[in-house]
Amino acid sequence: MTVTVSASQSNLKQASILYVEDDPVTLKTVGRMMSRRAREVYLASNGHEGLQLVQSGEALPDIVVTDVEMPVMNGLEMVRRLREECRYTNPVIILTAYRDDEHRSSLANTHLYKPVNAAKLFAAMEELYQKG
Repeated sequence: MTVTVSASQSNLKQASILYVEDDPVTLKTVGRMMSRRAREVYLASNGHEGLQLVQSGEALPDIVVTDVEMPVMNGLEMVRRLREECRYTNPVIILTAYRDDEHRSSLANTHLYKPVNAAKLFAAMEELYQKG
C-alpha cells in the first residue's frame, strides 16, 4: 500500500519511507503522520510484506521504520534480510516496547521505544535522512 501526499515544511519532504507495523490502528495513525511529512510512504503489516516491497522494487525507501514483534516475520529478521539480500544501506529505525538486547539489532541506525513519541521519531528520521 502506498500513500502519497504533499509534504509539509520538513527535511523529509523528498524522502520515501517504509513503515512496518502489525497493529492496524498504529500503522494507519503513524502512517498518516508520516505521509504529511514525506514524499511517499509505503506501509506493511509484517516484516515479510516489508521485505517483499523492497525485493520487488515496489518500494525504494530512503528510511525504514519497523516494529520488532510481528507475525510472519519480525522486524529484526526483516532488517537482517534487507541488509544481506537486498544490500539495503539506507537508515533503519527500530521501534520496540522492549528494552533488552534481544529486541535490538546492530544493523539498525537507531532504536526508539514504544509508545511512539512522534517528536522523537520524526527528529530521528530527519537526522538520519540528512546524513544520507
